[in-house]
Amino acid sequence: MKNKQNKAKSAQKKEIAAKKLRWMWLLTALCIATLGIVWVSLEDEVLFRVQELNLFLYTPLFFKQSLVVSGGLLTYLGCYFQQYLYHPWLGMTMMCVMWLVIVLLERQTFHISDRWALITLVPIVMIALTCLDMGYWIYYIKLKGWFFDATIGTLFCLGFVYGYKKLPSRYFLRTVWMIISTLAGYIALGIYGLFAVLLMVIMAWRTTEYKQINKIVDTVAGVLSIILVPIILYYTLYYQTSLSMIYFTGLPVFAIAKTGYLYFIPYILLGLSLILMAVLGGKVGNTQPVRKRWAYVGANVLILAALVCALKIGWYRDLNYHTEIRMVHQCENLDWEGALRTMQDVTYKYESENEGKIYQPTRAIWNLKNLSLLRLGRLGDEMYHYRNGSAKVNAPFFVRMTQTGAKLLYLNCGLENYCYRWCNEDGVEYGWKVEYYKFMIKTAILNGEYEVAKKFIDILKETKYYKDFALKYESYLYHPEKVKQDKELSFALNFKDIPNELTSDQSLVEMFLMDFFSRTISQNPIHETLCIMSALQQKDIKTFWAQFGVYARQHQTGHMPTHIQEAAYLYGHLENNVDISQMPFDKSVVESYNEFMKAAQTECAGLTEKQMQPILLSRFGNTFYYDYFLQRDLETY
Repeated sequence: MKNKQNKAKSAQKKEIAAKKLRWMWLLTALCIATLGIVWVSLEDEVLFRVQELNLFLYTPLFFKQSLVVSGGLLTYLGCYFQQYLYHPWLGMTMMCVMWLVIVLLERQTFHISDRWALITLVPIVMIALTCLDMGYWIYYIKLKGWFFDATIGTLFCLGFVYGYKKLPSRYFLRTVWMIISTLAGYIALGIYGLFAVLLMVIMAWRTTEYKQINKIVDTVAGVLSIILVPIILYYTLYYQTSLSMIYFTGLPVFAIAKTGYLYFIPYILLGLSLILMAVLGGKVGNTQPVRKRWAYVGANVLILAALVCALKIGWYRDLNYHTEIRMVHQCENLDWEGALRTMQDVTYKYESENEGKIYQPTRAIWNLKNLSLLRLGRLGDEMYHYRNGSAKVNAPFFVRMTQTGAKLLYLNCGLENYCYRWCNEDGVEYGWKVEYYKFMIKTAILNGEYEVAKKFIDILKETKYYKDFALKYESYLYHPEKVKQDKELSFALNFKDIPNELTSDQSLVEMFLMDFFSRTISQNPIHETLCIMSALQQKDIKTFWAQFGVYARQHQTGHMPTHIQEAAYLYGHLENNVDISQMPFDKSVVESYNEFMKAAQTECAGLTEKQMQPILLSRFGNTFYYDYFLQRDLETY
């Protein structure tokens, strides 16, 4: 009787311990939800940008075009779900739900015990890193739907393996399933379908009730299927795929960077983690003596800490990258004041966290700021109220402004042909995206090419979130007078005296814009403002005086912008070729010039330009004098 009572108590303790351990799965789900919330909080602008650099059309043709290569269904679904990042919280919620299903499949397929529930987060973190470590690759990646591809691929991969495990072992049903999975999986998922078969081969040797002959047959069938199916389909169906890539379809290509192989590390670790689960996974009891339970707690803490460290190391967090993306979005929404605040906030944040260092924006940030000031009519007064610099883009390859902000700059500066040209070229090179079609619609309307605009409008009408955008601009085709009422397009009309032509900018956007406008004469005040400010930025005295004469004649009354006065006063003293004695300079302009020269000669005597910058920045950083003497050799691109 006593033994029965002891056994009952022991069984009761084990049941209680098992229930306690099941809370580990709740902790796993909580970790996934936390990752999703943090991701949306920190990367909302990047997530929105990712969906703009995507395209999903609700048409049969789009579906058929997706299937011309292996893994076509994967990219089709990837594009479908990626469009929901228009609302970052919605897209990430969908991804987190998929991750929860992946965790469930890992548990059921590989018999992950409750005490090791956090192990199932390893593939999830690796999947997350395939998106979080991209940085500027979002502009160059050619794989469609890449943001969701690893998640969807892993989900279906585990689904195939789970189906293999659940089939009865007799009549070689599993072998048949394996062959079918190879064919269907490769067609639909590319490499993820092949990887599923590899996991099935491993699972065959882990199945205790499986006969030796079945294990051998499954291994041979699986290996031959992995090798032969891609080759057979390449010669019969997928001839558009490069022969060297037939085993890797469904993965992105990082060909333009010497260190591109580093971006495959999360994919490799994802595969290795699933292989280890298949090899080592087993249904082990969930209870252990109390003295050992703390060891499992400690091990799980270490696993969680390692995953957090992996996220911290692999998560691409770059101040200028995120600033560029936020400012582009604000400018597209015509929130010019917001773009300026963003740059000021970033400057303050950087300089407060890095005492003694001056914030260096990328040239894209500087030009987006200039565009905002131009649109607000304050470029001549406030251009140098913001930090100037030429920080290198934080990427292992050369990033040009043509992919980041040039299309926006060209459109607003009346150079529609250059905007259209880069949209067209990037569409051919990297695949068509919503962003390209949006700009091409606007440029075609500004050029009066309504049939071209209609073609692109009809395409965006087949999207989920940009149908209203397309309908709005479709009305412009029948009522061209609406262009003059449009807050964005009407500004570009100020540059209509530019010849309607297309030359080459050599991918040097800022240099091209400055050179183009500094040598252009216009009777439009807004256009001429951009011309003289371009000449001012070039620091070419002869070009500046040529533009100054035109600008002065157009603005004989009213206040002359401060930076134009500063340039005229400085150049008048440097060369004495132009008589400035009769020019009505503001008192503050004259005083700041005299104080700057005095400080440079006394306080900074014998110092290099780099040493002088922090000394003079607080007093003169908002003047053209500071920029002219201490911001030399800025690299433009």
